[in-house]
Amino acid sequence: MTAEMAIRRFGGIEKFTATLVEAANKAEVGSREYLEILLAVVRLQVFCAEEERAKKDNEDLQAVVELTTNDDVGRELDALVADLIRSSPQIAIDAAARLGWTVIPPAEPQSPNRGKREPLVSNAADKWVRSCM
Repeated sequence: MTAEMAIRRFGGIEKFTATLVEAANKAEVGSREYLEILLAVVRLQVFCAEEERAKKDNEDLQAVVELTTNDDVGRELDALVADLIRSSPQIAIDAAARLGWTVIPPAEPQSPNRGKREPLVSNAADKWVRSCM
């Protein structure tokens, strides 16, 4: 039985904890029953820590999503495609050829750094993503 199932079965975290304390007080210290109760306490702590982490991660992700509009996503996609074409122009030429287009290169090649952009993701979002790695 998982900690989550046990908590549900006993009617919530408070009742589950009270049941554990009552059982621990009745069990002989060092007995198998006592050790299993201690193990249940450890599992409960792990469960609560994981739930708290998941809740915080969800809140952080939601904050990032709320700050991102459809226009932001469109601009980011445009910038990513432009970066890809700058770094590998043959991809654009091949795609245009598949569409039946004729590609005429510019008279002067552009510098790879021309038109570089700032990333869409804010420092806060970047820190959150790094913390998840």
